[in-house]
Amino acid sequence: AFIGEFFDAIEAEDYEKAETYLHPDLTDDIRKFFTEVEDAMNIDFRSGIVIERYKGFRYSYYNSEIDGSAYYLTMDTKVGEQSVTMTVGIVQNDKGYGIYNINIE
Repeated sequence: AFIGEFFDAIEAEDYEKAETYLHPDLTDDIRKFFTEVEDAMNIDFRSGIVIERYKGFRYSYYNSEIDGSAYYLTMDTKVGEQSVTMTVGIVQNDKGYGIYNINIE
């Protein structure tokens, strides 16, 4: 539900709520990131983000780069009518828990 709730906030353009799902170390401007992806891929996240299937999962118990554990979930999604593959990285360390990176193809 965690990732779904994050996508719901993006869909609603509630970036303040979306930021509550981010890891404290992630300081990127989430609104700018999603706007740039929309422009580059000619998609509109407000038209809906639907997770169709999970297709990959990687986990590392400890990663020295982030000083904690990380897992990456790859999923096929639909943004409006367009098929999009997203990989979301989630980190847990002493600074907190949350989305650390997002890759959208």
